[in-house]
Amino acid sequence: MSFDVQGHRGARGLFPENTLAGFEQAIALGVTTLELDTGISRDGVVMVCHDPLINPRLCLDGQGNRLPSNIRYWLQDLSVEEIQSFDCGCLNPEPERFPGWRSVPGARIPTLQQVIDLAESRNAAIRYNIETKVNPLLPDQTASPQVFAEKLVELIRCNGLLGRAMVQSFDWEVLRLCKQLEPTIQTSALVLHREGA
Repeated sequence: MSFDVQGHRGARGLFPENTLAGFEQAIALGVTTLELDTGISRDGVVMVCHDPLINPRLCLDGQGNRLPSNIRYWLQDLSVEEIQSFDCGCLNPEPERFPGWRSVPGARIPTLQQVIDLAESRNAAIRYNIETKVNPLLPDQTASPQVFAEKLVELIRCNGLLGRAMVQSFDWEVLRLCKQLEPTIQTSALVLHREGA
């Protein structure tokens, strides 16, 4: 039995999370699976981002300024070009937790295809644990489960990753639809556990 070492959001404790620099470092360290989060842009491109919006704790605007607290930049309202205009490589959101974290000025939110292209060029056996950031309780904040399923299955198939990619989600409708579109796809149902619940 082999042991699966996953790079959570790439190499989150060492480099900006969900960035090409972080994924490259994770692969260099020897992880066997890249764990990453996905959202979908206004123009229908799968982006690698933990939140359904540009997180002001992680990203600056294109001029290096802090994002205003009164504006929310939802991925589903922005084009790929707009999403990739933010600098998400300079802010360490948890310096006490990640003291060895290194900034990567100019790091952008990548597309899932950009992550796959990088990863495959570094390790053709790498696996992918792809989480859909869709909340069934807040359906207006993201693309629908149907759109997520269609986009992810298409990318996984086109890149020949059916044997190396898994889709995980807290919204189990995404998983059902993925299986409906591609019965051989690996899926994982996520649950939220609270102490005392």
